Amino acid sequence: MDRNKAKCIMCSLMLSACAPAVDEELISYFDAAEENMSEARKAVDICLRTSNSFAWDLRESMFRQAGYVEAVFEDPERDIEEIRAVILIEPETEVVVQLGEVGGKSGCIVGLKGMSPRQSHDLALPWVRHFDGVSNEDRGQGLTHNAIQAWRGVGTQFQVFIAAYKTWEILETQGAAVRLSQ
Repeated sequence: MDRNKAKCIMCSLMLSACAPAVDEELISYFDAAEENMSEARKAVDICLRTSNSFAWDLRESMFRQAGYVEAVFEDPERDIEEIRAVILIEPETEVVVQLGEVGGKSGCIVGLKGMSPRQSHDLALPWVRHFDGVSNEDRGQGLTHNAIQAWRGVGTQFQVFIAAYKTWEILETQGAAVRLSQ
């Protein structure tokens, strides 16, 4: 194993060990409604169809054409500028999408109020299949406390990170999310 790869694995292990515990009150133990999941699957598809373009304006435009609008947080203490991303919401189903930087990489996160961790895992699978994702478990790596599963895959010109989460703080309530980063 080369030295940089070893450093990367050590950093990952240290970060996961320092990751905060999951707020159990934010986990949805019941499944979200099928019509809401259907919209979340459409959002995942938009992220997938625009993943190779690196034209993030195109991705945002496609979400806006699909009826998504700027999200408004209920918590007045929250500063959207801290996130360094665009947060969009589909008003009828409350599917929330974050476009922009996620941990220093471009990303697309799709979250849904009321979505269970099992549903978030299933929601990530189209990305996993498309990018031939290999799970962290199969790679001999661990997971952060909030992840149900994570995968690495390869796009045409880039490496891909996919994750299914138990919760997502942006939702400000029970629900889960999936993430595609490249």
